[in-house]
Amino acid sequence: YALVHCKGKGLDVGAGVYPLAGARAIDDSKENASHIVERDGSMDFIFSSHTLEHVPDVEGALAEFARVLRK
Repeated sequence: YALVHCKGKGLDVGAGVYPLAGARAIDDSKENASHIVERDGSMDFIFSSHTLEHVPDVEGALAEFARVLRK
């Protein structure tokens, strides 16, 4: 169902072993919800399922999501 809405260039934060098709997986110690290695405004979507409840700084993570998403 997510693929209906997740079009273009995107990320799957907390992907684990099953990343969303067509998205770059983020799930390691170098890159995470609070530190995404992408340019400002460079992503069309961010998919994240069952991840934010594990992030210590949810507001910081959402700010990082907003930073990398296109306006």
